[in-house]
Amino acid sequence: MTQPPDQPWRQPPAGWAPPPPKDPRKRQEAKRNALIFAGIIAGAAVIGGIAIATDKPPAPDTASTSALDDDPTIDAPAPKSHKPKKPPTAEARKQAAAILKAEDQRFRDQLAAGERVVGTVDFTAWYKKAIRGFGTKQEAFAKADALFTAENEPSDLIEAWREHNGDADAAITTFAEEGTAMDAPNAKTRAAAKEALADLAKADRDADRIAAGE
Repeated sequence: MTQPPDQPWRQPPAGWAPPPPKDPRKRQEAKRNALIFAGIIAGAAVIGGIAIATDKPPAPDTASTSALDDDPTIDAPAPKSHKPKKPPTAEARKQAAAILKAEDQRFRDQLAAGERVVGTVDFTAWYKKAIRGFGTKQEAFAKADALFTAENEPSDLIEAWREHNGDADAAITTFAEEGTAMDAPNAKTRAAAKEALADLAKADRDADRIAAGE
């Protein structure tokens, strides 16, 4: 068995020549130039970033300003007083006396209304109001007392008025209770009405003394 003949070596075409070997010095120079160029680009970017950062205005110090804003004592307006202004003592006494005497007159009017209907079917409606008392809320006393301060209040006279006015209110309530009797009006209703009017007269004198500055 015969071996196949070896493949003949192909000859290069006519005129062909191998490329010249590369100069290692040129490769190093090209590499150095590339590094220098890259360094120039990076340096320019850093310088540009610094310039942009320095051109920005400084940020406000929010921590310090917010601390001032949160402090209620800085530039805070003084609280306004809501207390009503008290009138002078003489004027206060006159106003208080007028309030108290008006309350006395209201009681007289209520008693007179009861006396007109006692012993009739209309007495029941009046009785329902009178039995609860006409001065239980003490509104007149509170209004008169509010006109004074602790230094100039005629406390003894105001308390005396409240006592006498309260006695009159109790007497009117007694009149209402006695007025439910079958024979009303009678001696008991007349006595209660008389007592109420006497107490109201005392209350009026207390108010007059308040006005006089006693």
